[in-house]
Amino acid sequence: ASETPALNGNVLPEEMVKKCNTFSMKDKKGAVKDAARIEKEARKAGADIVILSLHWGEEYQTHSNADQQKLAQMYVDGTTCDLIVGSHPDVVQEYDLLKSKDGKRKVPCFYAIGNLLSNQRRELVYGDKHVEEGVITMFRFDYDTGLKKLNDIGIDIVPYWVNLYYGDTAHYDIV
Repeated sequence: ASETPALNGNVLPEEMVKKCNTFSMKDKKGAVKDAARIEKEARKAGADIVILSLHWGEEYQTHSNADQQKLAQMYVDGTTCDLIVGSHPDVVQEYDLLKSKDGKRKVPCFYAIGNLLSNQRRELVYGDKHVEEGVITMFRFDYDTGLKKLNDIGIDIVPYWVNLYYGDTAHYDIV
């Protein structure tokens, strides 16, 4: 029996299933194969750049875990994705440049980029959890349309801090 598509344990409505690709982490090799199939379909439909967005990792941990690192390498080796950007831990984790097993590609991997807007406050998550910090990542793709080849990815990283004010109404300042 196939697993019902879900995000964070919440079953996705049928109309969202068609718009969102989810992979079961119970079968990591199968998830990589699914991603490779979907990527191939996207490239056939005209996608020049493929960014893999992963919802993974342990909340509030400022360093990726062994599962994230292993899975990232599996995606680099099992697909031809150009970039990996992760989320879920609610804090910033490290960036790495992963080399494919054939040595032909280097893939930037941002394990987690933090919370851009949330109502999580250090005071509400039991101390110094860095939930108010994050990075905005900006990418510049040097893509040769004639050769259909990605030459380089320029990366700018802008750190930010979110300050949530309460009063008559809550509002955010991003510094």
